[in-house]
Amino acid sequence: MQKVLLCKSDDEVLDYISTGKMGDDMMAMLVPSQRPPATDVHNRPLKVNYTWNDAWDKGYDIDRSKIRIQRFDYIGHSGPSDLLLDYGATNPKGKPPVATVTVDADTLAGAFAGKVLTPDALACLWGCYLGMPADDGTIFAARLAKLFGSGVVAADTATSFEQIVTSPANLPVPIQSRPWKLFPHPQAGH
Repeated sequence: MQKVLLCKSDDEVLDYISTGKMGDDMMAMLVPSQRPPATDVHNRPLKVNYTWNDAWDKGYDIDRSKIRIQRFDYIGHSGPSDLLLDYGATNPKGKPPVATVTVDADTLAGAFAGKVLTPDALACLWGCYLGMPADDGTIFAARLAKLFGSGVVAADTATSFEQIVTSPANLPVPIQSRPWKLFPHPQAGH
């Protein structure tokens, strides 16, 4: 199963990533997916195989000891150093938007610490500038790549969301026809 989360605070997002527990104000939609694999990334049989829907209870909480995150997608506003979870919601009409709730790479990495990710986990950051150096010279995507076995995909420029309304299969694209960048796990290929 795949889950789309709607949250009111950054703490709800971070707590859900690390614990699998829904906050009181969170809403979720479950999207059917394929059944879980019977083998791991090295084609070895999994030690524990259970019915896929047993891991999801009626409250949408999950048991993080049984269900790890294989793919993390962020679709939303961002800058070189932060995900902008609340952007422009409190601005007066006609004023430039300002982010009021942000999450930096270290905070997000903290939520993924421990046994939260599968060994082959991938992050796709569909926002703007997350593959570009921030003012301090660090790159958001590169900071997360050490946690994701399959790396992190991000843009080093602004992204356009215009085409996502024309088809459910369309994703944001980097502007100026620049490609998405893959920031590999530091031990990739070893």
